[in-house]
Amino acid sequence: MTDPGLSEKSDKEKQWKEERELVNRFFEVVRYQTTGFWDVHRCRAFWSTELPKVPPELLAPVLTELLTMGVASAFSDGEEKALKTMRKVFK
Repeated sequence: MTDPGLSEKSDKEKQWKEERELVNRFFEVVRYQTTGFWDVHRCRAFWSTELPKVPPELLAPVLTELLTMGVASAFSDGEEKALKTMRKVFK
């Protein structure tokens, strides 16, 4: 007989691993999209099929990190330029 607690733990670990793989895939697609490595159709296919599989509680920290990286990158070009760009975006 198998231990139900062990089976449940194994299922949770498997689910966690699958979710982490999806989050890593999300990072990969964002990187490909920003570098122009993927065309629009390939990116749209990912956004419509794979992204909905990522749980929101995992996606929120990833999006926060990407936003932070984007803001840091923008400010590396100069504070005044970054603020000017942000003003254009939020108009």
